[in-house]
Amino acid sequence: MNFLFLHGLAGDSSDWKETSLLLESKGHNCLSISIPYLTSNFNSLDNLAEQLYIPKEFLGKNSIIVGNSLGGSLALKLGRYTKNIVLVASYTTTSTEHIGRGMVTLNKEISRIFFKPELLSHKKKNKYKNLWLDITSSKKEFSKLVKIKRIINQDNVNCLYKIFQNKIYAICGENDKLSPLENFYNLQKDFPKIKLKIVNECGHAIPLEKPKELSIILLNNILGE
Repeated sequence: MNFLFLHGLAGDSSDWKETSLLLESKGHNCLSISIPYLTSNFNSLDNLAEQLYIPKEFLGKNSIIVGNSLGGSLALKLGRYTKNIVLVASYTTTSTEHIGRGMVTLNKEISRIFFKPELLSHKKKNKYKNLWLDITSSKKEFSKLVKIKRIINQDNVNCLYKIFQNKIYAICGENDKLSPLENFYNLQKDFPKIKLKIVNECGHAIPLEKPKELSIILLNNILGE
């Protein structure tokens, strides 16, 4: 099987490294692409999805698209091109609260993304810090984040849940504060054919927090290996 991985807004293609290695050891092909959330000019998630370059072998009946956080929304946009859609802590709603620009906001966001942020390595902490400093370096750069949040709020994915529910697998962290488990229970009530798996003691960044558990779910529950 060919797995296409889509990272979230604060992530990058390396987020899927450990999960990809585990899947590749079982004979599967994996591709994690870089998504230009903050450098591309797009006015909708459909527009952004159209801009992504994806090799044709990673689309079609022998492919599975796996998206984390905002990457899950893009996976839905590409749903007609894949056998299965895997939403890993995908947004069902997003916050509309004011976004601060200081380090206090960064630390708050990290505590919401990770179940145990104190376990983050110094390298990973610096990665998020540098990204945040880039975003907040000017009003122009910061306005891009505000614009993306507005686009997310304006996007209506309910029709896609309805159309693709037969091939959607939702994976949620038990302790996710950004995409709470309750949201996924409600989603499953509205679209009962969506399958749901829960990762215990895990927050929003499932590919980084529980890569082995994620690969096991992909292999056992989705591929049936």
